[in-house]
Amino acid sequence: MDGEWWKSDVNEVLTEFLESGGGPNISDAITINGQPGDLYPCSKSETFKLRVDRGRTYLLRVVNAAMNLILFMSISKHKLTVVSVDAMYTKPLTRDYICISPGQTMDVLLHANQEPNHYYMAARAYSTGVGVDFDNTTTTAIVQYRGSSTSLSTPSLPYLPDYNDTTAAFDFITSIRGVPDNYSHGVPKKIKTHMLTTLSINTFPCPNGQSCEGPNGTILAASMNNISFVNTNIDILEAYYYHIHGEYGSCTVI
Repeated sequence: MDGEWWKSDVNEVLTEFLESGGGPNISDAITINGQPGDLYPCSKSETFKLRVDRGRTYLLRVVNAAMNLILFMSISKHKLTVVSVDAMYTKPLTRDYICISPGQTMDVLLHANQEPNHYYMAARAYSTGVGVDFDNTTTTAIVQYRGSSTSLSTPSLPYLPDYNDTTAAFDFITSIRGVPDNYSHGVPKKIKTHMLTTLSINTFPCPNGQSCEGPNGTILAASMNNISFVNTNIDILEAYYYHIHGEYGSCTVI
């Protein structure tokens, strides 16, 4: 599991950025299974180790539990084969790295086919936001072959695309395909309605008399199709049950 770690209370991080109108304070480290890895002196002795037997194939469930980071992840001298994304089988996709979004899950095959030794597993952020800070650190874990002697030298880091390598990110994402046509639960091909949904981060002018911490003193706000969600005073199911109008809008599909 990939995640983020703050030295401060994460609830305080959330409250502060909601009140300031800016982004959250960047995390102090990215983690693999709760550990930043041995590039951080404080966690060197507790770096997560995945022990494997040479010649076997392992299914890894990779979860991006970071708050707001798309992550590149790879294992030194090993290829990764994605066979499922978000609990849906996909056509096997073999790459040197994966690119996984916040909240996303992937089932990945790891073939332990290298010489018995220690190999780094590593992850770091993909981010292209102009003027937006992010955690530009690298987290590591170790793939350790059983029977290999204790490594005296530091394993080499695997290939990871640059943090702003959009080509690498989109090459991986757009290469994911559904299962073959002969699979019993094929993807529907007769499409009656096409829908375009755009998710974006926007900026709004800071209200007079306030100090806002978004880019150039603005307020950050997420939107779907250029409409931002505003919390209401009642749950959507309660509003529906009691026929309370005016709390939520509607979406019409033609």
